[in-house]
Amino acid sequence: MGKNVWKALGTAGALLLLLTGCGETEEAASLPNNYVFGQEMLPAMGEDQGVGTEQGVSCEVTTDSETGETIYAYSGLTSGQETAAAYLEALETQYGCSPMDEEGVRQANAAVTDAEGSILVGKDMADGSGILRLDIQWAETTCQLTASILEGMQLQDPAEPEKEPIGVTAAVEKLKAMTPEELGVPEDETYTIYADDGYIMVDDEACYRLKLYRRTEVDTREIVGTYLMSLDGSNVYRLSGDNQVEQLNPS
Repeated sequence: MGKNVWKALGTAGALLLLLTGCGETEEAASLPNNYVFGQEMLPAMGEDQGVGTEQGVSCEVTTDSETGETIYAYSGLTSGQETAAAYLEALETQYGCSPMDEEGVRQANAAVTDAEGSILVGKDMADGSGILRLDIQWAETTCQLTASILEGMQLQDPAEPEKEPIGVTAAVEKLKAMTPEELGVPEDETYTIYADDGYIMVDDEACYRLKLYRRTEVDTREIVGTYLMSLDGSNVYRLSGDNQVEQLNPS
């Protein structure tokens, strides 16, 4: 009887050891496959970014009780910076995400270059009701990603920088550089350009008003054209008699 008892205990002990070993393996392999944002998700960092259990990487997943944000904290990475950089590339090229600022404005030149740092990445939700926001922070051997939703927002492109006025003198010189053909006037004539005071609006864009005069044989001036030029010099228009404008294309 004693022999059978020891045999049973030995079997149970072996089973206990086996179960314990399986538990450790499961814990080591329990890296997330996706980052969850409510009903949506993004693929998580994986072996392509050097994140695998064979490297001894672990990930602790927690939820902030106040904000509801899910936090994925990786440790044991060979390089937090290289991992974050590789994942950012995958987010941009494979998953339709963009680096952004706190207001959801895309940041074209954002990169993971420093040994420690952070970057925000976003993607519009499928139903257009918000932005999937991923806050990526990295250090020497760690990387933390915080998943949240910016409700009622959508990614937007940066506003175009304000155009600097070139000044009246430069506007006159720019018009002088145009050919008679471009200006729509006869060649082999002598012309003078004068600028009026104030601005004229064309499609909500302020323009200089420049008048082209032809010198006559009796040394008087005859107006042959009125031109409007945007303050930055990028657009030139010819004004017709009925106050219609024709955009010109200077070479």
